[in-house]
Amino acid sequence: MNAGRPGDGDSLCAAPTGRRRRAPLVASAGTLYGILDRLVAAGYAEGSGEVVVDGRLRRYYRLTPEGHDALTAETARLSALARRADRLLGGVTRPGIA
Repeated sequence: MNAGRPGDGDSLCAAPTGRRRRAPLVASAGTLYGILDRLVAAGYAEGSGEVVVDGRLRRYYRLTPEGHDALTAETARLSALARRADRLLGGVTRPGIA
């Protein structure tokens, strides 16, 4: 799921190359679908279909206009926070960290 295209749970956990992301936090299917259920309940996402792939049911979701607005606002908030952190650090990095 992204702002312009529906997606399923596997696509949310896969990098553009199709390989799983190497991230400090990896959500299990139960966690991911719990989050999706809450987004749907809040009106930020909606189901956009189901299809069976390799014997497994895939549910697809897309952002609603309200979800898009919330995502835009949260992205702006986090960007401002990152800019503030960068200013506080003054461009200084810890030795050994690129």
